[in-house]
Amino acid sequence: MQEQIVDVKDQIEKADKLRAQQSEHLNELRTRMEKLQQIADHYGIEVDKHEENKESYDKLSKELGVLEKQKKIVMTAVDAMTKRYETAITDKRRDFENLYMRKAQILKSYNEKCRSLRAKGMEIAELIGKAKADSGTDRALLEILTKWEEAN
Repeated sequence: MQEQIVDVKDQIEKADKLRAQQSEHLNELRTRMEKLQQIADHYGIEVDKHEENKESYDKLSKELGVLEKQKKIVMTAVDAMTKRYETAITDKRRDFENLYMRKAQILKSYNEKCRSLRAKGMEIAELIGKAKADSGTDRALLEILTKWEEAN
């Protein structure tokens, strides 16, 4: 009988310990629930409406997925347009450089022709000077040379 009493007392002690542990665990869960409720209140979520929140979350997740797909499509289109414009700019730059080189060639040719004409003009002026200096030059030629000098 004594043994049974000791066994019952041991069981009572174990039950008390278990009850104390469960009480501590319950208090800890209540504390966590209060913190969770504070966080939920901060974000405007009601903890008791888990199913509604889950449905709302699922709906928003689907909408986000659709928006992500749209974003990807738009970004692809923007990238394609950017590449096309970059290609066009490169082509225009190449055309500009070709035109600039052509302009440089034309200017060089023009300057060479101007030098050549200037040299020929100097030769002509020199010949006119020699013809005037020579006393045996024909009078008609002298008149023509004088008129030419006046014109130029």
